[in-house]
Amino acid sequence: MNWDSVDLTTKLKYLEALMGNSTSGALDTQDIQIIRALITGSQNTHTHEDLRFDITNSHYRFMKAAWDTAMSNQKNNDVINIIKTLTKP
Repeated sequence: MNWDSVDLTTKLKYLEALMGNSTSGALDTQDIQIIRALITGSQNTHTHEDLRFDITNSHYRFMKAAWDTAMSNQKNNDVINIIKTLTKP
């Protein structure tokens, strides 16, 4: 599986795992809660206007910043190795 072929929900779950493996204090609890809300929203299959979830550029910027922070503050390489294995072409 190539990284580009990984769906948004799975990428968000990888980010959540990375955040959970980050050193204490590297990320705010609120950041993890936002990622969990994005996971829930990305799984929303409703087509009704009031229930639909649309990801915006600000979501992507937040996810990129959280990803970079989590990657640079990992306790160990366990989660990184799992992601590499799962996304290997």
